[in-house]
Amino acid sequence: MLRALSPFILLTLSVFAYEDVSFSARTLGMGGVQTILSGDVMASTAANPALSARLRRGQIVLSGAVYQSNINWTTGFSIPVKSKGNVGGTLLYFPDVNESDLRLFWAIPLGQFFNLGAGIGNHSSNYQYYPFSRSGNLAYQNRNEEGSFFSVGLSCSAPKGFNFGVAIRDAGFNLKFAPPTTVNVGFGWGAEFLSTPLLSSVLLVTEGRFITDGSIEFSIGAEGFMFDETFGLRAGLNYDQDGISPALGASLRTHRIEKTDFKLHYGLSVISSLDSASTLHQLSVNVLFGDARKAEKDSIIAAQTERARKLKEQTLAREIEELQEQIEILSEERSALERERADIERLRAEALFGLERIGGVNVIDDSATIRINLTETAVKFEPGSAEIPYPAGYRTLDKVAGFFSHYPTAVILIRCHTDNLPVSEEFTDKYSNNTALSRARANAIKGYLVDVKGISSARIKTEGVGDSEPVQDNETAEGRAANRRVELLVTE
Repeated sequence: MLRALSPFILLTLSVFAYEDVSFSARTLGMGGVQTILSGDVMASTAANPALSARLRRGQIVLSGAVYQSNINWTTGFSIPVKSKGNVGGTLLYFPDVNESDLRLFWAIPLGQFFNLGAGIGNHSSNYQYYPFSRSGNLAYQNRNEEGSFFSVGLSCSAPKGFNFGVAIRDAGFNLKFAPPTTVNVGFGWGAEFLSTPLLSSVLLVTEGRFITDGSIEFSIGAEGFMFDETFGLRAGLNYDQDGISPALGASLRTHRIEKTDFKLHYGLSVISSLDSASTLHQLSVNVLFGDARKAEKDSIIAAQTERARKLKEQTLAREIEELQEQIEILSEERSALERERADIERLRAEALFGLERIGGVNVIDDSATIRINLTETAVKFEPGSAEIPYPAGYRTLDKVAGFFSHYPTAVILIRCHTDNLPVSEEFTDKYSNNTALSRARANAIKGYLVDVKGISSARIKTEGVGDSEPVQDNETAEGRAANRRVELLVTE
């Protein structure tokens, strides 16, 4: 339900004494009130072109007024232009004097409450007529000058159903506010009763018209729609220089919000003089196109899209924040790992340095494999024996095991070597040759590292090389002593 539509009222100043009768049957039925009245596309620029910005549907209007056998016709249209407001115009024609009045307008919404409008028009000739006078005399008047003119207006939709409008209409382009330039000021209040089955809405309006020739006119009107905006009744009073004229009106309209709608308005005004009274009848038909709730639906869709966009932004912001937190955690973990790695490297270096200081221990670190060579000075097995020498051999292996603790996942290969002297006959029942003897010595070292030092057996491999890989000549005692050695290969 639209709360307020703007009036497009053609104030073309009829050929009668009731000069400011709008060529809209609805405004006539409310006593000629025009500035705040909603829903009519009749000569919007003549009353207040700003009000047309409130219209949400395209409209075409045809209206006819009958007074003392004279019929005056007017037609108008209004087209919404998305967010740019409304454009439209009206054409008034007086068949009896072959005169016309053409007006075009453009109204723009300024935010939620304000609208601005402007229009231009042209009078085909001077409106020279003999209006009906309450005194019974015929008086010559020149109401409009021939040529072009403009109108400007501002309207405000205040909360709780209040409306306000002000406009300057029919001002010549020479900017001299000569007659019939008029200033319209109007106020209105409307309310809808969605829970009331009989009365749907009410509208109370009042308007003052200040003409630059010094005259002041005043109108007041009331309207009520019933049966879900289907049937309307209205009444009003108009005051001008000739007195007060009462008016009545009625409307029938369809209420198919999302389809084509029709409005049929009838207005009656009683124009009285000192010795007689005459009536002015007016009938207008409005055809409304399109979905009246389109703007509301577009607004809902836009609001939903905006909410979805904000929700997506909020979700993205949370994800970014979580990622930043994770990055900070990973950065801290990385820093901790780097510190730990540095500590490990430092401890390994210290352990390696300590190992190199043991007599009879030679270390070669080629980054891929650490080779630890234990000569007889460090571990000296007795001839034909696989028992670890006590206590020197155990002390050396304890320090080697301490070095291994800095490589908790490394694989250790123990390779034992002998010289080329054969195993004595007294030991051949246990070790048939040097290879078997060297294998037994390697297993003895592994057993000590596993059982005593707690190194995992799966990490240690053994190999008995015997005298197959001498490093020096076995012909001398010094050479044979060098060949009797233990190699430990540490690989990560």
